[in-house]
Amino acid sequence: VQVQQVVNAWKGDRLFNAVVHSEELGKLVAAVAGWPSGARVLQDQVWCKPPGSGTLAFHRDTAYMGMGVHTMWLALDDLTHDMGPLEYARGSHLWTTTEAAQIPNLYAKDPRYVLRAAAKNCRSKVDLVPVIVQRGGGSIHNGLTYHGSDANRADRVRRGLGIHFVARDGLPDAPTAFARSIRGIPEADKK
Repeated sequence: VQVQQVVNAWKGDRLFNAVVHSEELGKLVAAVAGWPSGARVLQDQVWCKPPGSGTLAFHRDTAYMGMGVHTMWLALDDLTHDMGPLEYARGSHLWTTTEAAQIPNLYAKDPRYVLRAAAKNCRSKVDLVPVIVQRGGGSIHNGLTYHGSDANRADRVRRGLGIHFVARDGLPDAPTAFARSIRGIPEADKK
């Protein structure tokens, strides 16, 4: 059973459009991120983990979206530990890295290999914090925060909506060839 991902669900559904582009959510993210100009949506993602589906490897959103991104994650189902909820590595947004970005295989058999390497490089200990909330609850994280999730061992589906925001008056730097290709930036224009 595979984890399913839908990117930019707001383009095909009025309810997702209303949630993703909610003025109140944008204000909340801007306040947390410290963006006086406000926030705007870069992309959204719906993640669906059916019963028996696998892990999502620990990663940083900046590897895909660029420096400066903040993500709001909203639970679409009531969560329990056995559903493979989103987990954050506490304090990992402060970890330095020796590479511009490490892009893991999101469906790797060992979902923590990049996380362990990053912690070792920084001489830090991994302290995972699960996001166990009711449907409609959620969290906001800095794009430098390592996060991922374990397999869904429950008998019900686990769904979540991730909304990636940037400051209203800017775009994050695209850190990798992969991120530049998502944005349509030609290789000749890379930094």
